[in-house]
Amino acid sequence: MLLLILAAAGILTGLFVAAAAFLTAGSIYSAWKKGRGRARPGANPRDAAYWAAKYFARWSVFDGALLLLLTIGLLFLFTDLIAVWRDRAEFPAYRFGYTLCGFVFVLTGILFMLVRQTALLYTRASLESPLPDDHAEPDRADESKEGIQR
Repeated sequence: MLLLILAAAGILTGLFVAAAAFLTAGSIYSAWKKGRGRARPGANPRDAAYWAAKYFARWSVFDGALLLLLTIGLLFLFTDLIAVWRDRAEFPAYRFGYTLCGFVFVLTGILFMLVRQTALLYTRASLESPLPDDHAEPDRADESKEGIQR
Protein backbone atom coordinates (compact mmCIF):
# COMPACT_ATOMS: atom_id res chain seq x y z
CA MET A 1 0.00 0.00 0.00
CA LEU A 2 2.85 2.38 0.82
CA LEU A 3 4.46 1.76 -2.56
CA LEU A 4 1.15 2.55 -4.27
CA ILE A 5 0.94 5.86 -2.40
CA LEU A 6 4.53 6.69 -3.34
CA ALA A 7 3.85 5.81 -6.98
CA ALA A 8 0.74 8.01 -7.03
CA ALA A 9 2.67 10.89 -5.43
CA GLY A 10 5.42 10.45 -8.04
CA ILE A 11 2.89 10.49 -10.88
CA LEU A 12 1.17 13.61 -9.53
CA THR A 13 4.51 15.37 -9.03
CA GLY A 14 5.61 14.48 -12.56
CA LEU A 15 2.34 15.75 -14.01
CA PHE A 16 2.64 18.99 -12.03
CA VAL A 17 6.20 19.59 -13.23
CA ALA A 18 5.27 18.80 -16.85
CA ALA A 19 2.26 21.13 -16.65
CA ALA A 20 4.47 23.88 -15.19
CA ALA A 21 6.96 23.44 -18.05
CA PHE A 22 4.20 23.66 -20.67
CA LEU A 23 2.69 26.69 -18.91
CA THR A 24 6.08 28.41 -18.89
CA ALA A 25 6.68 27.71 -22.58
CA GLY A 26 3.17 28.84 -23.47
CA SER A 27 3.51 32.06 -21.47
CA ILE A 28 6.80 32.95 -23.15
CA TYR A 29 5.40 32.12 -26.60
CA SER A 30 2.24 34.18 -26.09
CA ALA A 31 4.22 37.18 -24.77
CA TRP A 32 6.58 36.94 -27.77
CA LYS A 33 3.67 36.71 -30.20
CA LYS A 34 1.84 39.63 -28.55
CA GLY A 35 5.02 41.73 -28.58
CA ARG A 36 5.58 40.89 -32.23
CA GLY A 37 2.04 41.97 -33.06
CA ARG A 38 2.43 45.30 -31.25
CA ALA A 39 5.71 46.21 -32.95
CA ARG A 40 5.60 49.40 -34.95
CA PRO A 41 6.09 49.18 -38.71
CA GLY A 42 9.77 49.34 -39.52
CA ALA A 43 10.84 48.46 -35.96
CA ASN A 44 12.67 45.27 -35.14
CA PRO A 45 10.42 43.10 -32.96
CA ARG A 46 12.02 41.65 -29.86
CA ASP A 47 13.07 38.03 -30.13
CA ALA A 48 11.90 35.16 -27.92
CA ALA A 49 15.07 35.32 -25.81
CA TYR A 50 14.08 38.80 -24.60
CA TRP A 51 10.66 37.54 -23.49
CA ALA A 52 12.18 34.46 -21.85
CA ALA A 53 14.63 36.64 -19.89
CA LYS A 54 11.79 38.92 -18.85
CA TYR A 55 9.69 35.93 -17.77
CA PHE A 56 12.46 34.30 -15.76
CA ALA A 57 13.30 37.57 -13.98
CA ARG A 58 10.50 36.83 -11.50
CA TRP A 59 9.25 33.81 -9.59
CA SER A 60 7.09 31.60 -11.75
CA VAL A 61 5.20 28.34 -11.48
CA PHE A 62 8.18 26.60 -13.06
CA ASP A 63 10.49 27.79 -10.27
CA GLY A 64 8.09 26.43 -7.68
CA ALA A 65 7.82 23.10 -9.52
CA LEU A 66 11.60 22.85 -9.81
CA LEU A 67 12.04 23.65 -6.13
CA LEU A 68 9.42 21.03 -5.22
CA LEU A 69 11.11 18.41 -7.37
CA LEU A 70 14.55 19.15 -5.95
CA THR A 71 13.23 19.10 -2.39
CA ILE A 72 11.57 15.72 -2.89
CA GLY A 73 14.80 14.38 -4.40
CA LEU A 74 16.77 15.81 -1.50
CA LEU A 75 14.41 14.12 0.96
CA PHE A 76 14.85 10.74 -0.75
CA LEU A 77 18.63 11.16 -0.84
CA PHE A 78 18.65 12.10 2.84
CA THR A 79 16.59 9.02 3.70
CA ASP A 80 18.96 6.81 1.70
CA LEU A 81 21.96 8.48 3.36
CA ILE A 82 20.58 7.73 6.84
CA ALA A 83 19.86 4.11 5.85
CA VAL A 84 23.38 3.63 4.48
CA TRP A 85 24.90 5.27 7.55
CA ARG A 86 22.89 3.01 9.87
CA ASP A 87 23.64 -0.27 8.05
CA ARG A 88 27.17 0.23 6.76
CA ALA A 89 27.98 -3.47 6.79
CA GLU A 90 25.10 -4.24 4.41
CA PHE A 91 26.24 -1.89 1.64
CA PRO A 92 29.47 -1.56 -0.37
CA ALA A 93 31.94 1.01 0.94
CA TYR A 94 31.41 3.41 -1.96
CA ARG A 95 27.62 3.62 -1.45
CA PHE A 96 27.89 6.11 1.42
CA GLY A 97 30.28 8.34 -0.55
CA TYR A 98 28.18 8.70 -3.67
CA THR A 99 24.95 9.09 -1.67
CA LEU A 100 26.56 11.85 0.37
CA CYS A 101 27.84 13.51 -2.82
CA GLY A 102 24.39 13.37 -4.38
CA PHE A 103 22.87 14.93 -1.26
CA VAL A 104 25.45 17.73 -1.20
CA PHE A 105 25.11 18.41 -4.95
CA VAL A 106 21.31 18.62 -4.83
CA LEU A 107 21.41 20.81 -1.71
CA THR A 108 23.95 23.10 -3.39
CA GLY A 109 21.76 23.27 -6.50
CA ILE A 110 18.76 24.32 -4.41
CA LEU A 111 20.79 26.99 -2.63
CA PHE A 112 22.22 28.34 -5.90
CA MET A 113 18.74 28.50 -7.40
CA LEU A 114 17.38 30.38 -4.39
CA VAL A 115 20.30 32.83 -4.35
CA ARG A 116 20.02 33.42 -8.12
CA GLN A 117 16.29 34.02 -7.99
CA THR A 118 16.56 36.29 -4.95
CA ALA A 119 19.30 38.33 -6.65
CA LEU A 120 17.14 38.64 -9.76
CA LEU A 121 14.20 39.85 -7.72
CA TYR A 122 16.28 42.53 -6.03
CA THR A 123 17.88 43.71 -9.29
CA ARG A 124 14.73 43.54 -11.39
CA ALA A 125 14.39 47.32 -11.42
CA SER A 126 17.75 47.64 -13.17
CA LEU A 127 16.69 45.17 -15.90
CA GLU A 128 13.91 47.37 -17.21
CA SER A 129 14.76 50.29 -19.44
CA PRO A 130 14.13 53.66 -17.78
CA LEU A 131 13.41 55.32 -21.14
CA PRO A 132 10.82 54.39 -23.75
CA ASP A 133 11.95 52.66 -26.94
CA ASP A 134 11.62 55.40 -29.58
CA HIS A 135 14.22 54.08 -32.01
CA ALA A 136 11.56 53.45 -34.65
CA GLU A 137 10.72 57.20 -34.76
CA PRO A 138 14.02 59.05 -35.33
CA ASP A 139 12.39 61.74 -37.47
CA ARG A 140 10.19 62.83 -34.54
CA ALA A 141 13.01 63.10 -32.00
CA ASP A 142 12.58 66.84 -31.47
CA GLU A 143 8.85 66.61 -30.67
CA SER A 144 7.64 66.20 -27.12
CA LYS A 145 5.03 63.55 -26.40
CA GLU A 146 3.55 65.49 -23.49
CA GLY A 147 3.76 68.92 -25.04
CA ILE A 148 5.05 72.07 -23.36
CA GLN A 149 3.37 72.88 -20.06
CA ARG A 150 3.06 76.59 -19.32
